[in-house]
Amino acid sequence: MPRRDPPRARRPSSAPDGRVSLRRLIVPVYLPTAALAFSEGVLVPVLPIYAADLTPSIGVIGMVLAAAALGTLLADLPAGALVERLGQRRSMVLGVLLVGSSVLALPLVPGQAGALAIAWVIGLRVVSGVGRALFGLSRHSFLAEITRRGGRGRAVSAAGGVNRMGALLGPAVGGAVGAWAGLEVAMVVAGAALLATLPLVLRLPGAAPQPRTAPSLRESLDLRGLLGPRPGAVVWAASGQLLGQGIRAGRQVVIPLWGDLVLGLGVGTIGFVVSLAALIDASLFPVAGWLMDRWGRKWAIVPSFGLQALAMAALPLTGGPIGFAAVAAGMGFGNGLGAGTMMTLGADLAPSGRMNTFLGAWRLLGDAGRMVVPLLVGGIAGALALPAAAGAVALVGAGAAATFAWGTPETGGPRARRDDAPDAPSTGATEPEAGAASAGAPSPGSGPDASDRS
Repeated sequence: MPRRDPPRARRPSSAPDGRVSLRRLIVPVYLPTAALAFSEGVLVPVLPIYAADLTPSIGVIGMVLAAAALGTLLADLPAGALVERLGQRRSMVLGVLLVGSSVLALPLVPGQAGALAIAWVIGLRVVSGVGRALFGLSRHSFLAEITRRGGRGRAVSAAGGVNRMGALLGPAVGGAVGAWAGLEVAMVVAGAALLATLPLVLRLPGAAPQPRTAPSLRESLDLRGLLGPRPGAVVWAASGQLLGQGIRAGRQVVIPLWGDLVLGLGVGTIGFVVSLAALIDASLFPVAGWLMDRWGRKWAIVPSFGLQALAMAALPLTGGPIGFAAVAAGMGFGNGLGAGTMMTLGADLAPSGRMNTFLGAWRLLGDAGRMVVPLLVGGIAGALALPAAAGAVALVGAGAAATFAWGTPETGGPRARRDDAPDAPSTGATEPEAGAASAGAPSPGSGPDASDRS
């Protein structure tokens, strides 16, 4: 029987209404999450310049910048199988090691330029993407297991919030260190900052005391049975995930291009506007978590993508920096309302016993949306014009909002809190949480019960 993580620390307990003390999650979950986002953020202004020093080809530079996303996309499904076999703590540790060590190795490029140097950098970025997939999935799985649906939104949205904060700070530090001490030093800072969180990740509570037999690799990668008793609802939600992550990625391409190519704004102005939108985005995660747990997941998801779609549709109407900033801020506000929503919904819908495999497939869809829509933007802008690309991205966001509004069942809100109450009927939980009020509480990793599927 494969080894499981021995319990080192007591898992954060859930109150009867499903709330988990977020302070118990700061050290083992939120700080490493912020460090990973910070590390990747440091590379945002550094890696393109570093790649340009190795090759003059814009296409090859694009391959370098896309390599991490490709590694994540390729690793999403296998990561689910690996988490099943290694456990969450070991998987998070491995993810940190892969990302941190691959970033530290970037300055060790063999030679000053040429095909070997480019292959080295691309390979390391693919490894970083694999580590990011492993870290993200194991963290997602852990948060899904230790929370009940009535309080899951706050815990997961906080992870989304600290991720945004780290990503907001990283580029500023990367630019400053790169300008002052060199690009290689900035890369060392990025890798060291992440590896420094290894002792924190090791404090992640281990697997539940009751051992389980991990499925084989073939069983873990078998996607049959992931849709559960209501396959239609999961398909609708998965379609919304694909579209929603698409508009999130699309806005990051369209906004800077519009400011540059259409409005003729300088890079400083565009950077200020994008930073302002990111600051608004990062500040709203408490609101997103409160909406999800208090009223329901849809109360955060539908306005989030709806506002982003409206703002994107209004972008072609802007004629100067003020309108441009207002539209960007609106998109940031909309995206902030959706902090942690897709992770929360995925955890809600994950079938009992197949959670890691389901979450791997769920994250694969989101990563696919993030890769496909920017390519769509480039294709439409090249064939037609940038306003047409903005309109296409707005339609993607509207499709996401409509899909979640009318096709996806509600999995949170008042009904979820009633189901989490101590006297709620048992749903077959097999591993009660530490401090749980009743063994009859719903399984933390299970999907919505029949009352949520109406």
